[in-house]
Amino acid sequence: MSHARAVHFLSSNQVKAKYIFVIGTNIDIGHGVLQSDIDARLATLSSSTVFKWLWQYEDENVHRYFDIVSHCNPQHSIVHSLICAALEGQRGYYLPEHLRGRIHKSIVPLSEETCLSIGYYFDDVMRGNIYFDRLTPEMNLKKVHETIYSRKLKLTNVEKTASSQRSRSTSRKSGCSRLISCVSCSKKGSSSSRKKYHE
Repeated sequence: MSHARAVHFLSSNQVKAKYIFVIGTNIDIGHGVLQSDIDARLATLSSSTVFKWLWQYEDENVHRYFDIVSHCNPQHSIVHSLICAALEGQRGYYLPEHLRGRIHKSIVPLSEETCLSIGYYFDDVMRGNIYFDRLTPEMNLKKVHETIYSRKLKLTNVEKTASSQRSRSTSRKSGCSRLISCVSCSKKGSSSSRKKYHE
């Protein structure tokens, strides 16, 4: 996200068009993101898609990427290691040997989706980002992380409050329904019965 913010500040005189390219989107499951949320986000962005490219190990450019990752201490990158494993044909909850010092059991199912690269128009993606405008060029990665997660925490608290309010409102409505039902079932002219249910 800090990289995206840096790109955002480049003027149109410097860069004529800006794009975002992603690959291995389902690996975010490892960060606690639900697959259904990933699918929903990709569906929302579908109209902004520039291209889709299924990476294959035999492709010259993809093979170059694979070689670069292999020579750059891949144990330091879980994401790139899992993408490379998927490119080699690994599927399911496979865990590369060099990651076993960091991860005991993988929760990311490697699939064709792990190898799918998608390109988007930059502005279309960033327009829907709730914390993007709060990131400044002076921020280091730690500050970017804190800004993003403090925003998410606030949103979570707001959602919990809203949910609680909805629950109380539903409870009151439910109570009113029971009250109306009880009063309507009371014998005509029985004031004591009406008073009892009203209380």
